Order: sequence, then C-alpha cells, then structure tokens
Amino acid sequence: MMRNAAVQYLEDHLGVSILFISLIPYGSLLTYLRFGLHSLDALSPAPHPAFLLFLFAIGVVMPLCGIAIVLRRLIRQRHEFRLRMLLACYFSLILVFATGFAVLQASSVDPSIKGMVAMWDRDLSLSFGEHWMRVHRLYFDSLYLSVTTITTVGYGDLSPSSPWARMLTSLEGLAGVGFLGLALGHYFSVCLHERDCQVSQEHSETSA
Repeated sequence: MMRNAAVQYLEDHLGVSILFISLIPYGSLLTYLRFGLHSLDALSPAPHPAFLLFLFAIGVVMPLCGIAIVLRRLIRQRHEFRLRMLLACYFSLILVFATGFAVLQASSVDPSIKGMVAMWDRDLSLSFGEHWMRVHRLYFDSLYLSVTTITTVGYGDLSPSSPWARMLTSLEGLAGVGFLGLALGHYFSVCLHERDCQVSQEHSETSA
C-alpha cells in the first residue's frame, strides 16, 4: 500500500523530485568549497572519492531507479497515452546525466571531459568566488553536454576523455534512442488497445 502510494507520488511529481535530488550534489560541492577549505586562497584538492561516489549514487543512481520504476508502470497502462509523464521522464534523464557529468568532472584534477571547465588546479590558488563561478559553469556545461548527447547531436566541442565519462555518454545516447522507441511503442500500444476496445464494442452491439 505504502509502496503504491510512493510510486504514485513519484509519478505525479517526477520532474520536481528529480530536480530537487539533482541539486543535492550541486549544493554539496558548494558546501565542500565553503567549509572544506582552510582558507579562501588555499589550493583546493579534489574531494575524497567516497564523497564523490556518494554524490553520484544520490544524484544519478537513485533518480535513474525512480525513472525506471515510473516508465515500467507507464508502459503497462495501455488505456491512456500520458505525454506529460513521458516528457517529465525525458527531461529528468537530461538532468540526471548532467549531474553525472558534473560529478565525474569534479572527481579528479585531470578533466574527464575535454572542453569542460576543470574544477581543481594543481598549481593555481583560487578564491572561493572563483571556485563558485567554476561550479556554476561546470553545471551549465554538463547540462549542455547532456542535451547534445541524449538528442544524439554531439557537436564535439565537449568530448569525454576518461573511461567512465565515455561509458556515461554512451549510456545516455542509448537511453535517448531507447526512450524514443519506448514512447512510440507506448503510443501505438494505446492506439491498438483503443481500436480493440472499439471493435469489441461494435461486435457486442451487433450480436445484441
């Protein structure tokens, strides 16, 4: 009962929920920069891998599980084509993968994505304000990369260089193509269901 209520709530507020969860890694990085440094002019090492792994689990893995649950329930409903829910899932995927790109880029001094702003520098001392600007530019670039990847446009100005970044971009490209096929399949399934119901109703009226 509680599980069904939770899934129903997730369906009704998917976009807002994913947006809120995606802001957790963003806020955590800002918190690390503000309180994790001994001074505003200190060199900033990359956060501990366990911290970034936690952010990846919170901002990417958990939302993807929620989207999968909603999509699984959605494609079982053949009586109604829910375009609003499909669009919410699509934009949620963009946000989730953008969060993944941002966390990957912030995971090391060496950039995981060429062309994207690097968060950390071995030799350059940056103030909190400069790092603050880098975080915002990092998320903007990540969102841009996510949009161009899921739509399979791929301009090439931002390109993955690490194995994990390549894997994530490949997964998003497959997710974008797969989602389009799923949406079309769901639409035609609803159309066939409505036609079968109409034929069945006409047959019953004729028999009567």
